[in-house]
Amino acid sequence: MNTKSLGWIPIVATLLAGCSSNGGNAVANPDASTPKSGSGTTAPEPKSGGDAITIAYKPKLGATTTYDVKMEMLGGPPPGGLAVKMKVTPKDAGGGKINVESVTEGLPVVGNVTSIAMLGPDGKLIKVTTNGKEAPKGSEGVPGKGFLPDRPVKVGDTWGGTYSISGRPSGIECRLDKVESVGGTQLATIAIDKIDVPEFTLAEPGVAVVETATGLLRSMRMPVTMKFNQQPVTTVFTMERK
Repeated sequence: MNTKSLGWIPIVATLLAGCSSNGGNAVANPDASTPKSGSGTTAPEPKSGGDAITIAYKPKLGATTTYDVKMEMLGGPPPGGLAVKMKVTPKDAGGGKINVESVTEGLPVVGNVTSIAMLGPDGKLIKVTTNGKEAPKGSEGVPGKGFLPDRPVKVGDTWGGTYSISGRPSGIECRLDKVESVGGTQLATIAIDKIDVPEFTLAEPGVAVVETATGLLRSMRMPVTMKFNQQPVTTVFTMERK
């Protein structure tokens, strides 16, 4: 990968970790189109509507989840990619708080990066530190958590929120695409229909698959278009749980 493209890594990390949602009203949207995602046996809910479900971040403390994280630049100058591993471990921080430690291994130039997101008893973010230094406000720090709705939702419902990258306000719109059972585990497929990020546009809707019981991210795919040397380049960011 050309070293000039490394400047995208902080923004990429924010997108892959999920965007820090501030509220975000769930709005019924049964007629929205739904991208294909996930696999398995579909639960008996209809394509839109059905019973509302709650998807909250409730990880098992001390359990480490490992992800393959990839960035692939498709065409344009220069094509290339990035492949690293991320290990995420929620730990007891006392007083009902938890620290979610994310270690990204093998980043070009910078090497390993350790982020710790402290969450309060209500699940809300208190602060994020990266390599011991406090991260900018708006950093989520927990892979996929920022895509979760803040209230019960039905298939077809949408929600949104705001976050910041380097102090610049941005937004996101998500939708519950489907709920299915795979290997005895209920999974929710969340469509990422829109991101309002400086320098980025969605090339097509993104997709995040999470466990409904724990809120843990299983996989994510986000194709975005950005400019490199004034030319548009499509880049696909993915996370896959090992």
